[in-house]
Amino acid sequence: MMAVTEDTKHHYERLAEAAIEFGKKMQGAPYGAGWREGTWPALSPLYARITRHDKAAWYQNRECICSGFINVLRYEIADLPSVGWRQNDLWPGGTGAIGRHLAWAEGSRQYDHVEPTPRGWLVFAPYTGSDLVKQGHVGVALENGSRVLEARVPRLSDNRVEEEISDTMRAFGGEPFRRIIPPWVWLRK
Repeated sequence: MMAVTEDTKHHYERLAEAAIEFGKKMQGAPYGAGWREGTWPALSPLYARITRHDKAAWYQNRECICSGFINVLRYEIADLPSVGWRQNDLWPGGTGAIGRHLAWAEGSRQYDHVEPTPRGWLVFAPYTGSDLVKQGHVGVALENGSRVLEARVPRLSDNRVEEEISDTMRAFGGEPFRRIIPPWVWLRK
């Protein structure tokens, strides 16, 4: 396990800030509802086998789903493959892979509505099935937990707050946020 010193935390917090800045430049990217179940897109909207494009504008013009957004940030900011790729996950890059490889990793915590999520941490709802409302959700917390940078229907945005997102997912039959994942887990080499 990785020792998490104050220097380590500061390093990953700086990476998270760079990820947030890159992600904000991707705002407006359409949600990726155009792919079929049973396929696993290498690029848009899942970015399971991502390649470098350097400019957020390239992504802004292509469909993106929530886990694909995290894959883009991991790759463009920390030169990391999609979540689960190195572990030979059968379904790398999706919310299921984020759950299997990051959500319960050492350093992640249970989501608590009472305590705001720190800036740059991921908020995560688990994958529980193939219906859209059961596919889980993931986003990057902003401004000490008030808003979330997320790929969602209809476009990538930062105009919803954690509690609203979590409650909406629950209201439509999905799982609410269950875990929060710090930058030294989701952006580590």
